[in-house]
Amino acid sequence: MSTPPGTREGVPVINSTRLPRRWPALVGQIGGVWLAALVAFAGTGWLTLLGFYLKSPGLVAVSLVGPLLIFFLVATLTRTAGLLTVRWLPRIGWALLVTLVGTLGAVFYLEVLEASGPGGPGKVVGFVGIGLPFALLTAVLVRHWVVQVVAVAITVATVALGIWLPTTLPPDDAASRIAHANLPGGVLLLATPPDYGFPTLTRKDDHAVLEYRPKGAAKPLSYAPALITRPVSRDQPGDVREGDLVYRTWAGDHLYIRREQGYEVVAEMSEQVPKDAVRAFLASARSATDDEVKRLLPMAPDRRNRDVLQRLGQTLSRLTAAR
Repeated sequence: MSTPPGTREGVPVINSTRLPRRWPALVGQIGGVWLAALVAFAGTGWLTLLGFYLKSPGLVAVSLVGPLLIFFLVATLTRTAGLLTVRWLPRIGWALLVTLVGTLGAVFYLEVLEASGPGGPGKVVGFVGIGLPFALLTAVLVRHWVVQVVAVAITVATVALGIWLPTTLPPDDAASRIAHANLPGGVLLLATPPDYGFPTLTRKDDHAVLEYRPKGAAKPLSYAPALITRPVSRDQPGDVREGDLVYRTWAGDHLYIRREQGYEVVAEMSEQVPKDAVRAFLASARSATDDEVKRLLPMAPDRRNRDVLQRLGQTLSRLTAAR
């Protein structure tokens, strides 16, 4: 008994010599996946982002069920575009591959946008581009070598551009954070006394106040010693030289003051603390390191972490490190 032309044992067979005539299926599958990705992102994208935020792989997996079904439907309607979409079982694997790898590409794309902000593309461009990773992967999987080569070339070019372009913009650094915080004297000074944890920084009027809390029972510098940076006080003697330590009292507390160019640093502690300990605490004040600045000060609004690969790794690690 003969089988119909174009089939083998009743199963459709794609003839590579006829592929140029299959452009409607190719274009339909690539365009359909791109459009389906936009629909899926608009519908369940918030759930995916919530899963990453909550470090919940299960929630992310649930959010991808909808896109998986939509991609399977697109593949069914355009099954002649590739070998993996002809039969229903490989089609499931194809839909799963497009969903997972495409989502990874979408996360990369979002990290590029975030790393490029606030000078990045607008919301419309950002939304439309979400479907690009899915469409490019679909183009790589179709049965047409010209489309595959073009898709691979575009993928490599866009990934390289996404990694490189944000690095041309001003990065997040300690200097930009200090400038944005508008600290007195344009500096962040820090002391690290033993038996005390990392300080907290608060702004009070034009003062920057670092407050320390003890790690344990030992409180050699009282419960909450403070290191204050402020503009030069009007009541300070005019003959005080830069770098000199001047002793004062205020409301019973010890104050040691060190004047610098345009600002002064003050160590304030309880009267129960020996004066020499207060003096030594102030003398130990130094410029904060870049890491310490980033711990204490917020990021300037026009700056970002421009390392896209690092940002991507940190985002994905939220799922792999989840417990």
